[in-house]
Amino acid sequence: MQTELLTVRELAQKLKVGRSTFHAHNARGLIGPKPIKIGGVVRYYANEIAEWIKAGCPCRSRWIAMQQAQDCK
Repeated sequence: MQTELLTVRELAQKLKVGRSTFHAHNARGLIGPKPIKIGGVVRYYANEIAEWIKAGCPCRSRWIAMQQAQDCK
């Protein structure tokens, strides 16, 4: 079960980019995992981020395709 959640700030730090760069990359679809919203707060599953990084940080459309292909196995 995925329990640890990362904030945008934590994720930007993990990716070694500033928050504004992170938001620009996210808007362009370069950040693969989609965030979850809890109330008005945005968070990312840490496990999914680790898998995404291990996969080479593919863009969102490719990441989603990879996840869907994995679901079919």
